[in-house]
Amino acid sequence: MAFRETLTEPKAEGKTAKITAVIEDEDENGVALANLTTVTLTLFEDRSKAIINSRNQTDIKNAGPGVISTTGGNLTLTLTPDDMAILVASNDAERHVAFIEWTYSSGTKSGGYEIAFTVTNLAKVS
Repeated sequence: MAFRETLTEPKAEGKTAKITAVIEDEDENGVALANLTTVTLTLFEDRSKAIINSRNQTDIKNAGPGVISTTGGNLTLTLTPDDMAILVASNDAERHVAFIEWTYSSGTKSGGYEIAFTVTNLAKVS
């Protein structure tokens, strides 16, 4: 399993965005929801490492922006307009990273990876 996936299609500033991923064990098999102990999201700007929208180890185990299927470890992460903010107004675009971490097997095992994506600064965000 790669530790970082980079999405090729840019996302729009201030607009809702959906990201999907699979929560996997050490053998790269999806972890069932019942076997997950914790799932958290840390959202940050890649260059400065600044946290975006206070998403610092936010619980996403079927809470907030995260929905996990009961089997297979399929995660759908719905990022809000506040999650998709451009931090430096003069930037044309920024690389944001969703760092997803999880524990399973009663917390004795853990996994995690980053999903990097570009957020494009729109001329006029409403």
